[in-house]
Amino acid sequence: MQKLLLSLLLSFGSVAAHAQYLDFAQSSPSLKWQSISNESVRVIYPDYLQGESVYIANLVEHYSKFVGQTYGIKNPKQFDLIIRAETGEPNGYVTLMPRRSEWFSSSMFFPGVGSLDWYQALSIHEYRHVNQFDYFNQGATKGLYWVMGEFGEIVATFLAVPSWYMEGDAVWTETKFTDAGRGRSPRFLARLKALITSDQIPTFDELLSGTYRTNTPNHYVFGYALISYGVQKYGEELWPAVMKSTARFPYPLSFYNAFSRVTGQSFQSFYDEAMSDLKTKWAKDTAPKGELKSEYREILSPAMVGDSTYVIAYDLNSQHTIYKVKGDEMTKIVELPFISDFMSINFGKDKAVTTEFLPSPRFQHRNYSDLVVYDLKSGSKDKLTNGERLYNPRFNAEQNRIIATEFTSHNMWNLAEFDVHGKKLRSFGVPEGKVEEAYYLDNDTAIAILGSKAGLRSIVVIDLKAHKVTKTLLPPSRNLIYSLNVDRNKNIFFEGQYKGRTEIFKLDQQGAAAKCSLARLGSYTPSSNGDVVTYSDMDSYGSRVIEMPIANCQTIAASELVDYKYLSDDPSDNYNAFPLQPIKDQESLYTQNKEQYKPEDYDGFDKGLIIPHSWGLTIGRGAGLGFATDNYLRTMGLSAIVGTDAEEGQGYANLAFDLKKYYPVFRFEVEERKRKVKDFETQVENKWTEDSAGLTMIVPYIKKRGLYNFQTAATLSGAYTNTDKYEVNDLEIDGSNYFYKSSAGLAFAWSKDPSARSLQAPWLLSYAVKFDNADSPSDDAADGYRVFQAAILQTPSIFANDGFKFEFDQQNRDTKPGSYRFLPVGVSAVSYVFSRGYTYEDVPGYQKVSANYLFPIAYPDFTFGGMFTSWLYLKQIYGNAFYDTTHVQDTRMEPSTLNSYGLELLFEAKLFRFLPLTGGVRVLERLTDNVVVGEAFLASGVGF
Repeated sequence: MQKLLLSLLLSFGSVAAHAQYLDFAQSSPSLKWQSISNESVRVIYPDYLQGESVYIANLVEHYSKFVGQTYGIKNPKQFDLIIRAETGEPNGYVTLMPRRSEWFSSSMFFPGVGSLDWYQALSIHEYRHVNQFDYFNQGATKGLYWVMGEFGEIVATFLAVPSWYMEGDAVWTETKFTDAGRGRSPRFLARLKALITSDQIPTFDELLSGTYRTNTPNHYVFGYALISYGVQKYGEELWPAVMKSTARFPYPLSFYNAFSRVTGQSFQSFYDEAMSDLKTKWAKDTAPKGELKSEYREILSPAMVGDSTYVIAYDLNSQHTIYKVKGDEMTKIVELPFISDFMSINFGKDKAVTTEFLPSPRFQHRNYSDLVVYDLKSGSKDKLTNGERLYNPRFNAEQNRIIATEFTSHNMWNLAEFDVHGKKLRSFGVPEGKVEEAYYLDNDTAIAILGSKAGLRSIVVIDLKAHKVTKTLLPPSRNLIYSLNVDRNKNIFFEGQYKGRTEIFKLDQQGAAAKCSLARLGSYTPSSNGDVVTYSDMDSYGSRVIEMPIANCQTIAASELVDYKYLSDDPSDNYNAFPLQPIKDQESLYTQNKEQYKPEDYDGFDKGLIIPHSWGLTIGRGAGLGFATDNYLRTMGLSAIVGTDAEEGQGYANLAFDLKKYYPVFRFEVEERKRKVKDFETQVENKWTEDSAGLTMIVPYIKKRGLYNFQTAATLSGAYTNTDKYEVNDLEIDGSNYFYKSSAGLAFAWSKDPSARSLQAPWLLSYAVKFDNADSPSDDAADGYRVFQAAILQTPSIFANDGFKFEFDQQNRDTKPGSYRFLPVGVSAVSYVFSRGYTYEDVPGYQKVSANYLFPIAYPDFTFGGMFTSWLYLKQIYGNAFYDTTHVQDTRMEPSTLNSYGLELLFEAKLFRFLPLTGGVRVLERLTDNVVVGEAFLASGVGF
């Protein structure tokens, strides 16, 4: 959705006719940035994070001695690290152009990265990526680096090294050099285990590129499995040898060919072996023969309320939805934006409380997680807070208070309490650790999961009035405990890992434990009414609801859940049998060598401003190749594009500089462009050259409510344009002219989030209007203006995932014969200004209406290639039936109507296992002359 708005506002408000790269991925302009450094890292951080920056610098320095061992890296080069402290969602990444890492600080509320401290996990995982890039910089990759700098290195890496290797190797490393890591978390491999143990083993291309047939594990998961099996079969020297061989001459598929050279085994054979190895080791957990087959579906977060059960249901054709289940009847309550890996929900008597991730109106690296309450009778929603970062909310028994984890503006993890109107009643931290999750025992007491400074999790009792821990029920450990629930008898339920599975456990007030699930794959999100505990249980086709009488819970010693006793010899949590490697006295890293770190102010100027990080290529009726750069904080950027215009067929080159620190975004552009204008239904063809320079101001506003998005932007621009090198029907004409241009535009877009299989947003309404003016001080007859407006409406149809798309464009310009001719607005390399099939000619005005019907055809999941490799994976085929009508106005003759209709057959694919492609063929008939036209088009884009 954001891409649609950016395309509209850029093409409507800039000097260039072609939208270029622009992002809003900045932090607040009020932040004051500082940096500290050691031999391993320079940490760039907001000034209020001095303490955590010392801890991060020490963590990186500690792991620098180990993380690169298998690559033979003994003295790693220093890298730059930016801490994004205003985010509401966790993330981290490493990239080149420039060589750096970025970490998002919001972290301690979800189980997705295992039970390590967040910064500890990133200091290994992301540092391993730094090592990967550095090690791959040899052979021909090194040559490209010397010739083209980091751009050459990133191109070689992107072409040759698959992302599953990068991420799988990093997960392998975080597991090897710690006492936890995702490789020791049973939930990490659970979905892969579900597929393998039910004879649904995906092909390698289905894992690599995804499939619309089912839900497949991501590249972190299968990458870890393949890296692990490779080391077990060939030793730790395998993957560095493959990387070294690949770097000698990097090209698409070279990684897989290098694997065959190093091992003498085809990669396909290796993949089949790896899956077979896991199937053998998981044989005791093979799916039961009577398991009912179905399309993928999830039934999540069940809660018994009275004689009904509330659940969240999800499948590939729909959004997450709250249902009320009573007997065999399921009643739909409301759709909601729910991300099960990051969010939880608590059902009360007649309401449910959860959170929503919400964007800043302007700054993408500042976002929120606010409380929302749903009425379980009407489905209505109330947003209780604004601009907070709150997680894992729970009602009290009376449903008049809410307790939640709060990540404060200064990055403290507190326990916060609110009334049902969103008023904050209290917020406090405890010295024993960071509050990750809490649940009421009564109105004065809560059960909480605490994370220590080293990331160890414990279950404690907290006095809400005294703001202190009064009792520890489960001592600190690396067990990945999550999803607290307390029933009316004050039994405490939670998820925990045990012997290769995620199970449901019960604690009483004295700390006695019991296991309440019999998971084959994993059990999650417990809830109890005092007699029965219900939970979501993973099966081969997603998940289902299980009800277990509390009387049937099996007693287990609480000590079995700590001190690593919960680990097993199962691949789910011990595939590599690594020895445990905790950091001795990890919490001392917060203060170690503190006096040696001297903070320095960071002003935002760095080499990233001149090194490209993203490239895009579009081929169709026109073509374009572009790149973009940004400084580390993304507050300044450069972008450039060269190409051929789709309608006029002329070359152009554009260079832009963006200043993005403050609320308005400013863009300065220079452009050279060849122009060719043919007057409508004449043989007169005018050509000239334009050189332009201008400034554009963009004022965006972004808002999200539930599944619906609203974005708007206003643009103002001014430019100087010089014209010369005139030709009329290829006859050169002496002379030149210049223009002062001005423009104002407004664009908005409202849409609903698509489902996994949606071809387009099921609901969308966008509108944009632009006024252009060109004033020639030397020739009043050459003055000109134009008014352009465009609208799009998308609606669902009667079948799943198909839909209608209606488009309206209208333009009116100055009708003087010699007035300035503006470029067509918003034309991509694969589209038309007029009805499809009709070449654009300059006219005083036109109105165009298009009707499109998009429909899925097939999910072939078909691989084209030889015996040992794949060159094209076809993921989806879909169609678009269209009818276009354009009413052309011309002062010299009667208005004309240009109609066409036809069919587009489109495909979604991946070329050489790395390059995403969208393309197709179009067959249409022009109704003015009954000529049938056939066309092909192709588009792809990559970001580094």
